[in-house]
Amino acid sequence: MRAFLYLNCFLLLTSILLSLFFAGFILTPKDQVVLPISSKPYEYKHISRKWTGVPVALAASLLTPLKLESSPYVLTLPDMRDEILFYGKNMRPDLKEGKTLFLVGLEGQEALTTIEEGAPLYLRYQPSVLTSQEPLWGENSYEQQEGTYCFSSNNQPTALWIELTKVTHESRVYVQLFLIDEQGEAVSGAAERASFLLEAKNVKPSTQWELDKYRVDPTLLVRQRARFTGEDLFLQMHGGSEYASIAGHYRIDFLDPTPYSCFIQEGDCLLWEEKRWKVVDNKIRTANKPLLIVKKVDDRIMHFELWNELGSQKIALSLVRLREHHSLPNLATEFHFVQAKTWTQFIVECHGKKMTLRPNDWLLLTEEGWQLIDTVEKIDDYVAQTLQGPLFIVGKLKKEGGEQILTGHLFNTTRSEVTEVTLKQKNSPPELSLVETERVQPELYYED
Repeated sequence: MRAFLYLNCFLLLTSILLSLFFAGFILTPKDQVVLPISSKPYEYKHISRKWTGVPVALAASLLTPLKLESSPYVLTLPDMRDEILFYGKNMRPDLKEGKTLFLVGLEGQEALTTIEEGAPLYLRYQPSVLTSQEPLWGENSYEQQEGTYCFSSNNQPTALWIELTKVTHESRVYVQLFLIDEQGEAVSGAAERASFLLEAKNVKPSTQWELDKYRVDPTLLVRQRARFTGEDLFLQMHGGSEYASIAGHYRIDFLDPTPYSCFIQEGDCLLWEEKRWKVVDNKIRTANKPLLIVKKVDDRIMHFELWNELGSQKIALSLVRLREHHSLPNLATEFHFVQAKTWTQFIVECHGKKMTLRPNDWLLLTEEGWQLIDTVEKIDDYVAQTLQGPLFIVGKLKKEGGEQILTGHLFNTTRSEVTEVTLKQKNSPPELSLVETERVQPELYYED
């Protein structure tokens, strides 16, 4: 009998010691148990924030020797004061007046997002997982990764969200945390978890800021083969109503990958869309797209400011004006005005070759010499700058002091300079009977 009593006491004591041992091992969580937040609205699961053990209810039951008892989980607000990172306001100049956007991140993650003041920003919880490691001494080993919070994809509603409100201090923001249970009821918690203030942090520059294939750095415009040539005087004078709006605007040519041009002035904005820059107007949405702002233009340099999609980063860019090194040809030595056949037909000699010209004829200087641009295809190519070179546009026939004078104007290769041209007739007769003839040349882009 005495031996049986000793045995029961020994077993009871052993049970108590084992229970205390396991309870001490398990009850080492760093934080309180809370419910997980899934990507589905109002979905109800049990999670622990950075939890490395088992649920509190199960751990507490192990304190009772030789008996397991179940207890309900405790649902409360998680502590997000160290999880949410505030990076200030989105300062992109294209934002609408009165609209405040905040830059927000999460601890341990590089992704940033923007959220409008008072709008919900939904969060999800990713539970901890075991990851396989290299075998040690022939045995498999595993490492447990802690659970983390992340932004809900496309800000789809979940059971956990935050709302931000600006305060008087520009470097702070007021944060409110919301959680609902499976019945859709709001979950209460400690006041310091339900609402708190956050100080703004500095955004770390991204090492992978790119525009499609272009790495963003001060050489971006050079690698896009951008050229600042000045105003396009040719299009202003001969572009008609289609180009009437470019008066006073500077032309920038982008030659990579496909040549195109933008006409801009100080204060204008360009949007990166479909692998090219586009001048912004009221019909184009600028949100979540890189924005290039023309800050200042002088005779030598154009200054820009480039913003990324979120408005969290900007970089200063500049473009030096392209100057032509070749002087304009002297038409007085290139052309000789022989005579006028009619008021609209003139005989001109160029390097020993005679040609009949009419008002608004285009003569382009190429490697083969002066060529008449007399087809619609060639005209379109010159307007699109596929054909380049000094351009002489024939004007009208005038009489001054009894002499017949042929007028016109000469554009340089970049079309940023224009010179008036007058050609006097050599040994002209005192009077000619001139009649008007019908013009047959195409009139695309001709002045009225």
